[in-house]
Amino acid sequence: MDRIQLFDALSNLSSHDFERLLVSVNIPRMNRAGASAKIGEQVSALLEWADSAIGTGLEAIARHLAELNCFEFDAYLRSLVATYEKWWEHYTITDAVGKVEQAQPEQPSIFDFGLIVQTVTKEREPTDPENTPFQQDKEKTERLPVLEGIRKYADDHVLLVGRPGSGKSTALIRLLLEEAALSPGPSPKVGRGEAAQIPVLVELRYWQTSVLERIRAFLYQHDPHLNLDDAALNALLRQGRFLLLIDGLNELPSDEARTQLTTFRRDYPKVPMIFTTRDLGLGGDMGVEKKLEMQPLTEAQMKKFIRAYVPDQAEAMLRQLSDRLREFGQTPLLLWMLCEVFQRSPNRQLPTNLAEVFRAFTTMYEDSSVRKYEVALLKGDVRPLSDRRLWKEALKALAALMMQGETPVDFRVAIHRTEAERELSKLFANEKFPVRDILDDLLKYHLLQNRTTDQLEFRHQLIQEYYAAEHLLQLLPSLSDEQLKCDYINYLKWTEPIILMLSLISKEEKVLDFMLLALEVDRMLGGKLAEEFRPILRFQATGWIPETRFRKSIEVQPTDIHASFDEFCIAMDSFMRYAEDEVQDSGNIFNPKRQSLMQIEAGQTLVEKLESKDSLVRLSAAMEARKAHHIDLTSHLIDLLEDKNWDIRYVASSVLKKTSSRSSELAFLSILEVESDIDVCRCIINSISKPRFLSNLWKICMVNGSLEIAEEILDAIIVIQNGCKFYNYEIAYGLAPQGKTIFLYFSYAPADNALQIQLANHLTLLEHQSIITSWSSHKIFPGDDRTQTIHQQLNTADIILLLISPDAIADDTCYHLEIQRAIERHQSGEARVIPILLRPVDWQGAPFNQLDVLPKNHQPITTWPNPDQAFQEIAESIRTIAMEVRKKKGGE
Repeated sequence: MDRIQLFDALSNLSSHDFERLLVSVNIPRMNRAGASAKIGEQVSALLEWADSAIGTGLEAIARHLAELNCFEFDAYLRSLVATYEKWWEHYTITDAVGKVEQAQPEQPSIFDFGLIVQTVTKEREPTDPENTPFQQDKEKTERLPVLEGIRKYADDHVLLVGRPGSGKSTALIRLLLEEAALSPGPSPKVGRGEAAQIPVLVELRYWQTSVLERIRAFLYQHDPHLNLDDAALNALLRQGRFLLLIDGLNELPSDEARTQLTTFRRDYPKVPMIFTTRDLGLGGDMGVEKKLEMQPLTEAQMKKFIRAYVPDQAEAMLRQLSDRLREFGQTPLLLWMLCEVFQRSPNRQLPTNLAEVFRAFTTMYEDSSVRKYEVALLKGDVRPLSDRRLWKEALKALAALMMQGETPVDFRVAIHRTEAERELSKLFANEKFPVRDILDDLLKYHLLQNRTTDQLEFRHQLIQEYYAAEHLLQLLPSLSDEQLKCDYINYLKWTEPIILMLSLISKEEKVLDFMLLALEVDRMLGGKLAEEFRPILRFQATGWIPETRFRKSIEVQPTDIHASFDEFCIAMDSFMRYAEDEVQDSGNIFNPKRQSLMQIEAGQTLVEKLESKDSLVRLSAAMEARKAHHIDLTSHLIDLLEDKNWDIRYVASSVLKKTSSRSSELAFLSILEVESDIDVCRCIINSISKPRFLSNLWKICMVNGSLEIAEEILDAIIVIQNGCKFYNYEIAYGLAPQGKTIFLYFSYAPADNALQIQLANHLTLLEHQSIITSWSSHKIFPGDDRTQTIHQQLNTADIILLLISPDAIADDTCYHLEIQRAIERHQSGEARVIPILLRPVDWQGAPFNQLDVLPKNHQPITTWPNPDQAFQEIAESIRTIAMEVRKKKGGE
């Protein structure tokens, strides 16, 4: 620790701790700063004395500081060592099915699989004019033991990614234990006296209010006598005293929680942090650039574990598994569950698929509880309070309830006991047992567990998902296809339970029907299910797709059972394109060769327009480019992103957004790094939608000097991450079929042009989502008949926005043409009219005074302390109305 770091660390001490340090280093009073001196002056005086000929030296001060901090955590570290000494028990649900036998505690556990992680570091190759215009990502992989990997990259923050049960959380527990044993402390039993961070496990599944609250909760759990308020925690964080092990990004309960954690990581970039997540789509990556992926167990590791865990039945079990070993032993937890099922099966028979493994394990799990129930009766112990036949139904109901989070895309891993009792009261309304007794029994017999006094959870998320799958299977006959697509298939949180559920369905045709629904939601989802259920496809795909001349293209050939599901998706694309073509009008008045020639000529003319010196011509060409699907205009549109004209930049970015090419989004990123205009940045930010660019956005967010731009980027990141939680936007937002875009008309006075642009910016996301398209008078070009153009646009609009101000009331076009005609169309039900108060004006008695006016409090936008808040409220209201109009159009 150099002098600057030492100064910062000492400055962050509380006055009480600083005084303790002064006493411990025995500084003479004559060398201290005065009692009224500021902390910085006192620290400077201490360091000057320490560095002088009569002082102890800076190293001694640093040593005393370390001892001061670690002495406070001695009891905490002891508790960690005692609690997690048998770390392998965290792989198992030991209370439910019996303790794991260990011959000698000091011997290595059979659960020490030697897990491996793999890291992928992307290195950008320099642009080579001889190559394609797109930069290629060159991947460099590194494989290393999991603890070594997360230690290596913790200082720069690292994200550990893996399947459920792959050992992520257990790896954090092992690291927690090892770091606790190495951390400094006065007792030689605790550590070796080396300088190290204090390890803290932050379990995001129990999130309540903040990261600091979770840190403090874990510290107090292991040492209730610690006295750390937010100021003390912040000081220790700034001193770099903690190693944070942050478990379960995918288990954060809300966007607000994700935003808080994101801000926390940004505020403490120098604090070592290790994150874990199950799925990058569910929790995002928080901008953590270094990612380590848990690798599946090797066949040798699986066999070694089986022979150690069930030595007497190992060879029989391995013979039954044969080539299914890799499927069933993907993760340590699954392999352990499989061994338990085999060991306790009366006929030593293995289930046929993973879902059956879960069913067998949970049945065994429940039976184990029943045996405890029966033993309690025989021994005369305290009797169970409820009927055990209710337990499974209760578990399914609670699992289904926990699949419902704060928003439709979120789920929960813990719920309040009161909420659980309320749900079970509805389910068991006619039962004689109080629901609190049912919950008490589920806890007593280890089918659920208490995390806190009032919070309940399943013993593992995989178990929770299995019961959710059983619930959905039970519900299946009563659900319509639309309900299945909207409420279940479309959400990522339901994908794993759905795969389990499909494995439990005995009729193959029902599985295939379900997969067709999945294909309607998302092709890649359908492909994933095709990969999971390849044997069914092998035998049934021929009869699955309706008879067409493209039938052969959709079949998965029986001779090639390892055909990639990518090929299946390609075949489905062929079929779907053919089906779409069948409903198109096949007649065409143009000769195909002549039509191609016309398109090329039109394209060449459009390129010339895009390069014109006249800004109006360039703007017109950029708007034409929206429909020019026959020619690649990407490079020309990218050039327009640097145009001096804001409208041209905006239109070019919106066209490039729809093309979604890698080159256009890379261009957005490069411009965003240097652009300072907030409106332009907002336009560009909203045009970047691909998850693969999240890390780039994070970098720009971290280094951008503008807080306003950083906040815009952060909002965009959250939108992208939320978009990763469902497969289909149209289904997620309940929109009408594509093509039912709502046409929105802006009526405003020229004096209010700047305010109209601000409102349009706030509606940009609706345009990008193809929910609305808008028109305003600045799109009238020279030579156009102004009145005729306004009439044409006004008479076809679905929603008309009347931007009200003194100038709008005084403007003849606004008042006599637009407002009057808008009210006529509103009264006839042809359009929705929304008056919006821009600036103070007397509007009582105006034609629109009976309509709902925005903002809702009728306070003009320019009088708000923060006009953006007013625009946000207005944009949210317009979104709601647009959705209503779009649904209505979809039903016409």
